[in-house]
Amino acid sequence: MAPVVRIDDDVWEWLKSQARPLEDTPNSVLRRVAGLDHKRSTRPMTDGTPQTATPQRNSPRAIKKSKLLDVFLSELEAADLEVERVMQDRRSNLFETRTQDGSKHLWYVKERSDDKGFWGLTPKFLDSFRGSGLPWRVVLLIGPSQRSYSLTPEAVEKNQNHWSTDRLGQYKVHEKDRELEGAQKFDSYGNLVVSVLADVTKGL
Repeated sequence: MAPVVRIDDDVWEWLKSQARPLEDTPNSVLRRVAGLDHKRSTRPMTDGTPQTATPQRNSPRAIKKSKLLDVFLSELEAADLEVERVMQDRRSNLFETRTQDGSKHLWYVKERSDDKGFWGLTPKFLDSFRGSGLPWRVVLLIGPSQRSYSLTPEAVEKNQNHWSTDRLGQYKVHEKDRELEGAQKFDSYGNLVVSVLADVTKGL
């Protein structure tokens, strides 16, 4: 099992300064600096089958040929998280991750592949996260690049009054300042994942 390494804010800022936009994760930066790029590493898949991974990260062009969600899940796995779908319904996009020390996190991930910031969120899924007692985030993905937003529970509460609903009671969220107030914006899925995990470690 890969060890969990905690870093301070100065090291995190340095890692970001060394990263290649849309390509790197903290692990790939450290591998490059340490001269380990020529080696391959293995990481567990959710079904327990090992998969060989290379330091090369997903580029915007690669995302065009695959689903945004698949690319995002690969970043969760690259961060040494075990990933499980919360519900059997694949359309729900609810996931639970576990760190090596057993800490659990919940993710509600929605994707939009046509570069228009517009998503639907299900109120009962948000309610289930609130009642879970676990840290959670809403993650909004926009293709074909790695543009994305992360909303804390507090940001969700703040914006809910601005979200319209359809006839089925689903929230409709648009990429507007009024509807995503307090959301963090990212240009790399890897940076989003690391930022969320760092916030959770700090109790945010």
